Amino acid sequence: MGPEVIIPSMLFICLTLAIVLPIFFRYRFRAEVQTTVRSAIEKGQELTPEILERLGESKKPKNADLRKGIMSFMVAIGIASFGYFVDIDDEDVGNVFLAIACIPAFVGIAYMILWKLDDNKDD
Repeated sequence: MGPEVIIPSMLFICLTLAIVLPIFFRYRFRAEVQTTVRSAIEKGQELTPEILERLGESKKPKNADLRKGIMSFMVAIGIASFGYFVDIDDEDVGNVFLAIACIPAFVGIAYMILWKLDDNKDD
């Protein structure tokens, strides 16, 4: 197997892991919460609605949208830079990478707008 097979395979493996792992860990967290609630009930402890609500909710950091936006925008800059500095004879390669970089750039801008709108709502 040469690099023409390994590189695309690794791309799809990484994409699959990036999608599957967060889903798996979210499932595992919820299963642990259910186990905790079940053991508390078996021991006869009183579970108020407030405790159940706190156990089930995930804490979203205040600046989560800003962080996602900055990371997406930096990924876009990295992709665009790679397209600019890659040494291939084809002149359109830079434009292709610039077009691909637009996707995470606009996603990052959208996250930053959402962060700003949510920030104004809290005031």
